[in-house]
Amino acid sequence: MGYSDWSASAAFYSLYHCLLALLVKFGYQSRNQSCTFAFVEELINAKKISISLEDLRSIFDKDVEENLAHSEKILDIRENM
Repeated sequence: MGYSDWSASAAFYSLYHCLLALLVKFGYQSRNQSCTFAFVEELINAKKISISLEDLRSIFDKDVEENLAHSEKILDIRENM
């Protein structure tokens, strides 16, 4: 894939911290990645933020359970490094 393990982690955490900033904007905080993604998904569904579920799932897709070696999700790339 051509990524170093540092670049995959840096890409994931830069996007993840953007999601944490969205939570702060709405008066919340999260210390758990799954909760962060779930809450951001709720903000998207409530039309409180203008990113799409597709954009969110490009960072993390809770439905991905198998075959991570072929996944292109940033979280999966980071976990495989």
